[in-house]
Amino acid sequence: MNRLLITLLVSLTTIFSTSNIVYSQQAPVDRTQIVKIDQQIFTTRSQPKSLALPADTDAFQFAIYGDRTGGDPSGLKFLRQAVKDTNLIDPDFVMTVGDLIQGYNLPNEWMVQMKEFQGIMGGLKMSWFPVAGNHDIYWDFRDMNRPREHHESNYEEHFGPLWYSFQHKGNGFIVLYSDEGDLETGEKGFNAGRLQNMSESQVEFLEKALNKLAGCNQVFCFLHHPRWLGRGYEGSNWPKVHQKFVNAGNVSAVFAGHIHHMTYHGPVDNIEYYSLATTGGHLSMDSPELGYLHHFNLVTVRKDGFSVSAIPVGGVIDPKSFDKSFMDDVNQVRDTRPVTSGGKLQVQLNGSLSQSYSLDLTNPGKYPVEVTYVPQVPTGWQAIPDHQHMIVGPGKTEQAKFYFVHTENEDSNPVWLNQPIPKIEYSYEYLHPKSRIRLPAQNVSVDMELAKIPDGSFQKDLGKSLHLGGVTSPPIRRQRDELMTDSVRIKSSEIDLPQGPFTLEAWIYPTDVKGSRGVIAKTQSSEYAIFLQNGYPQFDVHLNGGYVTPKAPEKVRTKRWVHIAGVFDGNQCRIYVDGKKVDEKKGSGTRTLNQFPLFVGADPDGYGNPTREFSGQVDEVRLSVGARYDADFEPAIRHQRDEKTRLLLHFDQQIGPFVLDDSDSPASAWMLGGASVQRLTGKRKSSSPQ
Repeated sequence: MNRLLITLLVSLTTIFSTSNIVYSQQAPVDRTQIVKIDQQIFTTRSQPKSLALPADTDAFQFAIYGDRTGGDPSGLKFLRQAVKDTNLIDPDFVMTVGDLIQGYNLPNEWMVQMKEFQGIMGGLKMSWFPVAGNHDIYWDFRDMNRPREHHESNYEEHFGPLWYSFQHKGNGFIVLYSDEGDLETGEKGFNAGRLQNMSESQVEFLEKALNKLAGCNQVFCFLHHPRWLGRGYEGSNWPKVHQKFVNAGNVSAVFAGHIHHMTYHGPVDNIEYYSLATTGGHLSMDSPELGYLHHFNLVTVRKDGFSVSAIPVGGVIDPKSFDKSFMDDVNQVRDTRPVTSGGKLQVQLNGSLSQSYSLDLTNPGKYPVEVTYVPQVPTGWQAIPDHQHMIVGPGKTEQAKFYFVHTENEDSNPVWLNQPIPKIEYSYEYLHPKSRIRLPAQNVSVDMELAKIPDGSFQKDLGKSLHLGGVTSPPIRRQRDELMTDSVRIKSSEIDLPQGPFTLEAWIYPTDVKGSRGVIAKTQSSEYAIFLQNGYPQFDVHLNGGYVTPKAPEKVRTKRWVHIAGVFDGNQCRIYVDGKKVDEKKGSGTRTLNQFPLFVGADPDGYGNPTREFSGQVDEVRLSVGARYDADFEPAIRHQRDEKTRLLLHFDQQIGPFVLDDSDSPASAWMLGGASVQRLTGKRKSSSPQ
């Protein structure tokens, strides 16, 4: 990233000019006229609003890395990621605060670790500056022949001076060495004050460096041990060092590491003191909120001050990585749903079930996907196990298995009433080589069906109907795809309605007719429906790209049973109210199909969820092949099954969550929300069965 651009961005977000900018004010002119504002902002608008320009400063940034050592060697991955993050931010340079290698070893191993660290840091696009820590200097204490200076000579040969200073853009930088130890005996340690002193030679260097940097705008200092915190550092000559910073008058901040915990101590005499956590080192806990994390600091320097931010390793994102091929692959994975394999759950006549259930997931992406399944079961259910994890390779298919149990009791049906359909929540993690990407969790409904409809279930009318209250009050949104709308749902795959003539009919007892109400609907710029539009019945069929919609001229009355029938005979669409033809429209051609469910008491939205809810009662829903009515007729109180019947719901009884379908190929008709089968209200006009 261009350094001038970085400077501009920093200035824009931090310092704004306080001066008023005067715009040229003119009468409205042609929009192409050029207007210059203080020779700095260009616009073709004649009366623009005043904008505050950023201050023109020489701001710059540098990064600081925390400790790398004390943890598992795998911590190097955090250092590598920090290098990638830093290159994206593109500061002027990088500082460290020591403990670059594991150390505490002999020269051969020390050299291997040094080369490993240097190799990773060599990936930086900018210069970096070392600070010596105890891990970088201390010899293997088991070796009684260790040299008095430990690895100091190795460090200076391969990393650089133990203490030094430099200038950059009018600011000074000083590196100190905090592990000199006892110069007489060679003893080193940080558990006694006498070993924490800086030597006279280093103090003399500090004085000379501060004098050399006296003309700098600000001075920043770096060392390994944060001696200002106490914690075993008591008794050192740190107060003397701090006083020299104070006397210099331009030391702004001091940075250290070692404790592997991000802390702030200051300001002390107008000097800010910071300790970094780690950039790949050992963490006693994983708690970013408490300052235990892998991070690096980013310091922005301006003439009037500086700011410090801590950036978690891996927290910098390259926008160029979000190219079309990447997004297409992620979206393809995100849109992939597990599919049922091995059959549906079989609900027994008493409402119980005990059966294994499996889902297959095929990964269409270029990279592995880790999937987690968690069954979401209502009261009275069990799912074993309660979750599963698995990794699915590119182009591979893996199967998850669960065992579902719903036990029988003395009055099993009420246990099912108003219960949500059992679901399995699934979530994906897209295992891209550069990052693990968590995708939003979704749900897939568990497929169930009746084991068998008992013989004789439809021999007589039990005087019941489907009761619908609209949206369950108060509205409950369980998931994005489920609003608790009272309705009955039949999957599209279970409705065998070929192209050509058909008949859709039902008895209804509306209690509220305001607005658009779905009586029986499968529409979504396609298929067919019976609606009440502010009380006016209409029949919709989507033919050759558009709806054909005959409408009744009169409203239906509330709290009164009425029979509605819609007929498409191949040339016309007709609507009948109580057996009387009330409207017809010409229409021919093929029906536009969809895969949305058929709802009784609602209409599918764009996701296939129930909406435009019906309030009242519905009974005797029948969908048939062919035009059953070509003239006025007397509606039957109870419809009869024949070879034309594709769906017939008497709403006389339910088993578990199902109402029974009296057709040759029974569909699984699910009750949703507060839908219930109860004794019907009032009476319908009698006639012969049809």
